[in-house]
Amino acid sequence: MKTSSKFNIELDKSQIFNLVRQLDSEDKIELINNLQESTFIKRFEKLLDSLKTNNLTLDDITKEVEVVRKKRYKEGKHNA
Repeated sequence: MKTSSKFNIELDKSQIFNLVRQLDSEDKIELINNLQESTFIKRFEKLLDSLKTNNLTLDDITKEVEVVRKKRYKEGKHNA
């Protein structure tokens, strides 16, 4: 019966980047997908925080809606 061993190694960021450069395209894509999944919540929270504002009023929203409506009407998209 074979037992598995665990090893811990310390790598700095540049060493990790060098290792990633050595991966083939499929492995890089797999790594990207894994990183995107593992950081989704944090990136989403950051996006939400960047969108928060206390300076937006209903009047501001109404003005912006009217600007977009006028533009769409001029472009003939109001019938779409």
